[in-house]
Amino acid sequence: MGRLVNSRHILALLVAVCSMVIFSMGSFALAADQSFEGESALYGVGRQNLSNNDYLSKLETFHPIKDSRNAYDIAIGRRGRMILLWGLASTVGTSILDDETQRHWSHRRRLGDLDYLGNEILGTGVPGLLIGGACWISGKIGKDLYVLHSGYAQVEAIAVTGIVTFLLKGVVNRRRPDESNMHSFPSGHTSTMFATATALQEFFGWKIGVPAYLLGALTAAGRLSDNRHWLSDTVAGAFLGSWIAWSFSSAHLNQLEQKPVQDVNKVDYSISPLFYRENGITEMGVSLLASF
Repeated sequence: MGRLVNSRHILALLVAVCSMVIFSMGSFALAADQSFEGESALYGVGRQNLSNNDYLSKLETFHPIKDSRNAYDIAIGRRGRMILLWGLASTVGTSILDDETQRHWSHRRRLGDLDYLGNEILGTGVPGLLIGGACWISGKIGKDLYVLHSGYAQVEAIAVTGIVTFLLKGVVNRRRPDESNMHSFPSGHTSTMFATATALQEFFGWKIGVPAYLLGALTAAGRLSDNRHWLSDTVAGAFLGSWIAWSFSSAHLNQLEQKPVQDVNKVDYSISPLFYRENGITEMGVSLLASF
């Protein structure tokens, strides 16, 4: 019986981590070919003399209201809705493991001293704001629009994620597993850390994104270990932060590429007949392929 329970506990943890990390990595393919070099040959707007180009001078200006409108349009577009539905399905799916995971993780210091790192440092939003501020200042001083906009996206994503998370906590009104209050859903620490990770992934690629997502998973596990959240709270927080940060990052990357918002939300479908033969019997089916 003990072995069976341990297996289920391990399954619960794997489901949580895979739901967060695989979603985060699999949904954001736009930055796969980018590298952390401080200059974007891909978009052609690296370190240029901003005073010599009106368009580049406009790009240097911080427009949080305009950025928020553009990010909203992207978030509710086709691709944004697919990501959101994926998040909702994962949240509902992992909720059946809430009690099991809570019994296994709470107050047992499964992560040792790493609990403190996730609960008191990573999930507070301070690291993300420091990263965003550093990119902001670096981009301004170095006249690097790419790095500058990565800072804009980081700061905006964390701010909006914090606001949305706060509002959802009040609306859902879910009791924490330690029964301290009714602000359990979603996990603010997790949503903030995944917003940071996603913004880094979108601008600087997997070499920066993968470690950041692993720190996000560590933050989520820390919240479980501290008995402050249910498993589904952390999964919802991971999707929420990633969804918002992806929207803001896409909005800024669109500006650098001079692309319309609609390009990000383009989803192509193809349907074709499928035939195969087995044991002398021909079977027929339908193949559906979605590209986004």
